[in-house]
Amino acid sequence: MRTRPIEDVINQHQSKYAAAKHSGTSATQLDKLVKLGAVVDCDGQVWIKSKTRLAIKPAVNVFYC
Repeated sequence: MRTRPIEDVINQHQSKYAAAKHSGTSATQLDKLVKLGAVVDCDGQVWIKSKTRLAIKPAVNVFYC
């Protein structure tokens, strides 16, 4: 999955307000997404990094003979 910063998508428009109108969201929401470091994939899906940390433990390797 290739992603790029949402700032790049916004900068393709003449203004932040034009980008908001084109995307169907508000300029305030775009500002929030920029502050969160959001990225956009090729389908237009917005992704933000979660603040949740998962404690992932390696799976136990059990071999049966």
